[in-house]
Amino acid sequence: MANADKQRDGECFRLFTKAAFDKLIDFDAPEIQRCNLSSAVLQLVAMNQDPFTFEYIDNPGREASTCFA
Repeated sequence: MANADKQRDGECFRLFTKAAFDKLIDFDAPEIQRCNLSSAVLQLVAMNQDPFTFEYIDNPGREASTCFA
């Protein structure tokens, strides 16, 4: 069963116009780059880890890390 369990032929209704759909980005930014990291940083510091040199899976970037400097 593929295509969201599509069982038979049917109709497809678009939620966006083609122009609006083409303007959408392919992927959202990773959550670590979108959320407040203060709690995670405090936990890292409590574990004697440096949040600036910690090996994140998706690095939050320098601009996100300057807010907890």
